[in-house]
This record gives sequence, C-alpha cells and structure tokens, in this order.
Amino acid sequence: MEKHVLMFAFLFVSAVQVRPSRGDVVLVRGGRPMATVVVPKDAPEEVVEAARTLVEYVRKSTGASLEVRTYKEGLEGTLVHVGDDPYVRKALPELQRLDEDGLVIRAVDRRNLIIAGSTPLGTEYGVYEFLERFVGVRWLMPGPYGEHVPKLEDVVVPTVEIWEEPAFLTRDQVGLVTEEQRVWGRRMKLRRRFQGSGHNISSIFPPEKYTKTHPEFYPIVGEKRLLPPSDRYWKWHPCFTAEGIAEEAAKNITEYFRQHPEERSYSIAVNDGPVVCECEGCMRANGHRRNWLGNRHMSETFFAWANRVAELVMEEFPDRWLGCLSYTNTFDPPSFKVHPRIVVYHCYDRHKWIHPEVEREEKEIEERWCEVCQNMAWYDYTFGASFMAPRVYFHHMANYLRYARDIGVKGMLGESCHNWAEGPKWYVMAKLYWNPDLDVDELLRDWYDKAVGPEAAPYLAKYYELWEKFWTERLIRSEAFSTEAQQWLPIQDDKYFDIMRMEDFKESRRLLEEALARTRTPEQRRRAEMLLKGFEYYEASAMARLPDHEAGRAVLSGPEDALVLVERAPDALRAAKRRKEIHEALSKDPIMLRQTLDWPATERSGWGAYPLWRAMEWIASDRKVRRKVEDMARSDDPSLASHAEAILNIIDGEAEPLEGAMLVRGEKFVTLVVGDDTKLSSEPGEGMDYGHWQLTVGDDVIPFWNAPHPGRSGKMWFEPSGGRSGRGMVVCEGVKFGTVRRKYRPVVGTYTGLCFVRVPEGTEAEVVLNVWEIALADGNPSPCRTVAHPQPGAWTPVAVTAELKGTSCYSRMPVDYVLLELEVQGLEEGERLEVSDMAMWPWR
Repeated sequence: MEKHVLMFAFLFVSAVQVRPSRGDVVLVRGGRPMATVVVPKDAPEEVVEAARTLVEYVRKSTGASLEVRTYKEGLEGTLVHVGDDPYVRKALPELQRLDEDGLVIRAVDRRNLIIAGSTPLGTEYGVYEFLERFVGVRWLMPGPYGEHVPKLEDVVVPTVEIWEEPAFLTRDQVGLVTEEQRVWGRRMKLRRRFQGSGHNISSIFPPEKYTKTHPEFYPIVGEKRLLPPSDRYWKWHPCFTAEGIAEEAAKNITEYFRQHPEERSYSIAVNDGPVVCECEGCMRANGHRRNWLGNRHMSETFFAWANRVAELVMEEFPDRWLGCLSYTNTFDPPSFKVHPRIVVYHCYDRHKWIHPEVEREEKEIEERWCEVCQNMAWYDYTFGASFMAPRVYFHHMANYLRYARDIGVKGMLGESCHNWAEGPKWYVMAKLYWNPDLDVDELLRDWYDKAVGPEAAPYLAKYYELWEKFWTERLIRSEAFSTEAQQWLPIQDDKYFDIMRMEDFKESRRLLEEALARTRTPEQRRRAEMLLKGFEYYEASAMARLPDHEAGRAVLSGPEDALVLVERAPDALRAAKRRKEIHEALSKDPIMLRQTLDWPATERSGWGAYPLWRAMEWIASDRKVRRKVEDMARSDDPSLASHAEAILNIIDGEAEPLEGAMLVRGEKFVTLVVGDDTKLSSEPGEGMDYGHWQLTVGDDVIPFWNAPHPGRSGKMWFEPSGGRSGRGMVVCEGVKFGTVRRKYRPVVGTYTGLCFVRVPEGTEAEVVLNVWEIALADGNPSPCRTVAHPQPGAWTPVAVTAELKGTSCYSRMPVDYVLLELEVQGLEEGERLEVSDMAMWPWR
C-alpha cells in the first residue's frame, strides 16, 4: 500500500483563506454549511461522537452547523465520511491494514472527503487530526481556556491523501486526573495500549491470602522468611524460584482474562521496593551481582518466572499481552530471550542523558534490552509538579524519542504528574509521542502564538528558553545530578536549588508580565494569567529556599554579618507562607491542578528559617543581634515569632531535647563500618536500636530512592573532651561518606534538628542535616534537610525544622520511627570534622 503522508505538521488555514479549486472539498463557504457529515449504519458510539465533535468545532469556528446523517447510497451533495461506511470500504480497501490507532484523511473528489481509521478509535483520531490541520484547532492545555479555535468563513480541504500511524503504540502521560485533563489527553491521541507500567506483584500474591496458603512464595531475607503483614505492605519481591509460583500466577491471570474478556493485557510488574529473595536458588540464578543502578540483580529469576507465566497464560489466551517493568532490581536485561508476548517497560529518566557518559552507558543497556526483548517500551520520568521551576527540555526530549523510534521501542509512557505552568511541555510531548520527527521549534512557535497571540509570543518563548537552558546546560553542575545510578532526578527534594539564582526568577517575572501586557483577547489573557499564577509558586519557592542555601555557605566574621542574615529571615518566611497558600489554591484548580505528593523535603520543612538558626552563635553572644531576634519573637507573623522563640528558648536553657537526648558525654555510642558483608538496610536507621547514637562509616542503605554514596574510607569516634559546650564531640577523620544518627519513637508536632559542626582552617566540607519520618511498609524518599558548608575555625550551627505528622508522605501509613541524621562527606585523608551538641528540639 502506498502511503502519502504530509511532511509538514499543520496547515495554518487560520492565517490564509483557501480559495476553492476544481479538486477541493468545500465544507463551509462564507459561513454557510456546504457539506453533510455521514456515519455508517449502526456506527459505534465512538464514531458517532467523533462526528459530533467534528460538527461542534466547525460550528465554533465558522458558525455553520453541518448536518449528521447515516450513510446510504444515493445521498446528494458533498459528503464527509466519518468511519468505514460502504463507500469508504470500496474507496480504501487497504484501510484495515492500518494499525488500530492509524488514521486516513483523503479527499477522493469534490463530493467525498474520508476521515477514517481501521478502528473506531482510529476514526476518532482522524477527526482530531482533521480539525488541527484544516480548521486550525489547538488543544493547548485542558479546559475551555486551553483550546484555540480560529474564526473562519471557509473550511476548504485541498486534494490530499494522508495516512498516519503512531511511532509508538503506547503513548501515555501518567497524571491526567481530572475530567478536563483526560479529555485533553484523548484529543492529543494519548493511549496506554499495554498494561505493565504499574507495580502489581503484590496484587497477584496478596499477602493476607498467600502468607497463609503459600508462605514459600515470599522471600528469604537474612536467613528468615519475610511474610508481609498486610496487603498494604509492598516493599518486597517474591521468591521467584519457589515451586509452583509461576503456575499460581498463571492461574490467577487466566481467571482475570476470563472475567474481563475486553482486557488485552495484564501487569506482572515488580513491586516498588528493594527487598529481594536471598535463598540459595535465587542467589545462584542471579549471580550474586549488582546491576548498573547498584541494586541486587534479579532479572534472571524474574524473567524466567515471567516467561513461564506467559507460556501458561498463552495456552488459553494466545492474543493477550503481559507487561512488566525493567526497574530497580530488574533494570539490567536477563541473559536469555524474553517471551514474545511480554512487553517490558524500561524505567529511566532520559533527561539525564544530557550528560554524555550517562547517555552512552544507559544507551548500551537500552540496546542490550532490544536484543533480548521484541517488545520494548520506555517508562520515562518526566515529572513536572514536584519541581520548583519549569522542568522543560523540549529539544533534548525530541532527540531521545527519535532514538527510541530508531531502535524499535514500541511504547512510550511518561510519569508526568503534570504541572500546567510548564506551558507547552505536555503538548509537545504528546505530539512527539505520535511523530518524533516533528519540528520542535515549529511546534513551540505555534503553541506560543496560539496561546497568547503573536505580540506576546516572543516573551513567552524567552521565558521557557531560559528554563530549558537551566535544565539542559546548568543542571549537570548541581548536587541534584549524579552520574552514579540514580534512576530518576530527585523529584522528592530540592537539591537543584544549589545552582538557582534569584536573577532567573526576576527575569522570568519580567518576561511573563510583558507577555500578559501584550495579549489581545480574553482567552489569550486568561492563559497568560494562568501561566503567571503557576510561576508565582516557583517564585515564592525560590524566595523562601534560596536564603537557606545562601546561609549554608555564609561566613560570619562579626555581628554585622549575623544581622544581615537575621534580617533576611522575615521575607523568606513570608515567601514560604505564600508558597503554601498558592500551592493549596492550585491544588483545587481543575485545570492547573498540581499533582504532588507531600514530600517532606519540599512540603514539611521550615523553608526560609535557616538564616536565623545560622546566626545562633551571635544571637547568644551579641546583645544587638539578640535584641533583633527578641523583636521577631514578638512579631505578628506566627512563623517568624515561633522560630525566634525556639532559638531563644534553646539559648536560655528553657527547652528540653526530645527524649532528653543530646550528643554529649554519658550517651551511648555505636560505630558501624560498612563492608562488603554488611547487610544493607532498605531505609535509613532500619537496623538501629533506640537509646544510642550510631556513627556509620560508609553508606548502609540500599540505593533505591536516592543515588548511592561511594566511599567507605575514614574513621569516626566520640571524644569525651572538647566540643562546643565542653561535653564531648564526634570526630570524623578522612570520611568520604558517613552519618551520625539518633532514632526516636514517633512523635507529632514541629521539631528542629540542630547540631554544631567545626572544621579547621583550610578544610572545605559539606554536611547535610536530615529529619526523617520512616514508615517501613512505605516508601520514604526524602527527609526534611539542610545543607551547610561549615565555616572553618568556628562552630557552625546546622538546623532543620520539620512538621512531623506521624504518617508517611507516600501512602499515609503510620510512621515507625523518627530519625535525626547528619551526613558527612568529602573529607580527604587526614582532614577532620567535629560534631557537637546534636539534638532534636520540640517547639512549645
């Protein structure tokens, strides 16, 4: 079949009125209807609805209402055939060879225009394509203000024959949660054809049933069998070598297909956790090795099990699919072929391919996967809502999507958690999922022009160009970017603030206000206002958090320097309050809805307060600085007053640390030096007991949510003399990475973790103070945290304030314990760092 595909993206009929020629099909002329829309007899509802959509948008554009009729022989006049009626089947005998999402738009002659697909959905997509190309409609974002419909007098279709199939069979953006967002996604031709992107092993083997009937299906961990206490506990993987486990899974899946004959696929994806079986059979099969991410390799046992399950299921349902994830422990491919009815979603944040070394190494893994699996799909981490600046990388995304198409990837799914303040990001992504060869610059120019008008468009373009450069050029210099493992950029914390500048936000506001001032229609103005409102959340975040980062690098030579820091706190804390108010407003907006999780690092931390705490030594010793803070303690601003009061109470001895525990003489200390035989924890502090301080040299946590911390050199000990208060201190010498920790039973309320750190003159170091709420049955991706670079020769206060809620951020599970943790990293051999007076302080 010869396919004539238009090589340009759109016909901009909104800009040029097309004069009819002998071969043109005229639908509307001078605002009058000149054609009839026909649908097949007994047409499916999807086709009828597609015809109604065509009529609706032609009317919105021209005022002309086209009639919809059922097709029959002998109808007179110009006909627009929507769907495969008898005329279409005769004119296009090749139609059924199209992919089920494929579409055809063909002007057969002046009296017959065909819009059809091999399925009702393909026909629906054909209508959307027609409206974009020949009426100039754009669905820029969800909701009524998101659509652009130009005012036309004529709708004329030249002699064209367009055959299109999508580059990727699955095209999905996870996070379209409101009805307006889902409608937008459908019109952008987004569709998840294959299941397998959702963690599902715990649903195949629900613990509340199978721990009783088949306990052998659950993993051996540390020579004991782990029996998950409830169906909500999902941080485990089965023993995939257990006898009968493939047969039981196949039985359950086969029964599911019997009860749901409309379903074409089923997810057998691994759970979202790092705990794998350590029985002799699993360890022998998986080779006792770690994969590229640093996680224990489990692909041999998982895919041997998956292949057997597929064989059994296909005996009854040979046309069905099983889908799964190449994720954490199954990140590397197995040493054998994957069953041809299994779709594998390979999970990685391809944004990280901005680093050449990461791109080269990860592409090698992608291509190894394509050698063993016929049906590869990508699971990409395109998150928007968790970031505090528009995370856009349009051109980079187009490059890697073209690469995916070229190596035979068949599906594309972005875990998006949309933030519509990112403007054209989701529109461009959807367009590239259908055809990655589209011109990104043309897509962007068109979006800006339609969104805010031609006069405002250049300013909006410069705004997004500013942030595209940030995320593709500057990001590599950030602590947020790691070349070591790190499956996705840290959505759960704010490490990238270390390379942000307030000037970026000032310029962003100027550009958006210029764009708003140059809009000319109510729709354009509304869109510009929406984007500006979304930006104000970014702006407030920066105004609250950048002072914390700057305080972490401050050198205080005297009380004047301390006063400068103290005087920054009121504005920063007001910005933090405004940030939360904007977030709450956006979370209720059906269009701008920010789908974010309650990450502790970004939503439960006392942003904006560290300038006050950093000046603590001068508040204690200088009367002028103290008076300033005493005035703040009497402020009408509750946040400012509370922080100031908390500092003064600690200085004046009117506060008691949590559980009476402080890093001083008389406390119990335990040292752990991580080695090759150390059992790693799934969460920080998991293996600790209560009632002591643990000094850990090396990283004892499985690198699941966070990048691993390499290096086990150096030593740590408690020295009973010295310290800031003269009651002892922890000494770290030559430590590449280590932690000082204290574990507490769960508490609720506002607490400040505080310690004092000192390095000798000439030593540069970085410390991170964390407060964690750990729920062992849930994911715990981020603590409340403060990063500091100790001032050489002086005791540097490091403080982080946390709103402890007693529930995890991920699934709202009860917290098992609270952890106060100081990370020490980057000390060279012989370099020394001292830690003193570390404690958790409750607020009154």
